[in-house]
Amino acid sequence: MAAEPEDASESVVLRPYSSALKEARLRDRNVLLVFNSPFCYFCRALEHLFFTNPVGIRLINGSYVPVAFVLKNDESDPTPVTREARSVGKRLGVYHVPQVVVLSPGGAEIGRFGWSSREEVLLNLRRHSAVVH
Repeated sequence: MAAEPEDASESVVLRPYSSALKEARLRDRNVLLVFNSPFCYFCRALEHLFFTNPVGIRLINGSYVPVAFVLKNDESDPTPVTREARSVGKRLGVYHVPQVVVLSPGGAEIGRFGWSSREEVLLNLRRHSAVVH
């Protein structure tokens, strides 16, 4: 398990999926794909932990190339979904939100998790922060 990185900015800068794997290979980092919906309570909790909590920000900025996709929570969810989000979600078998998929710099899936508790999500972030080739 990797230690928490010390180099954290004040915010997480999300990258476009089209360039994330290239950046991950260049920086030797895993890719963190976050699938969520604005109408999902647990998605908002996950987003808060990842994008506003200093511990989450530090872990993500120090260890990952982050990408976010919006998917529908269910059929009644009015959230617009991009073709790219739908395609990547389908290819990775993401059928519900929130879902986090971790890819190696080479693009292989090395882990996935959803919301369970703050502590469990942070544990998963730490667990998957080590680069796997």
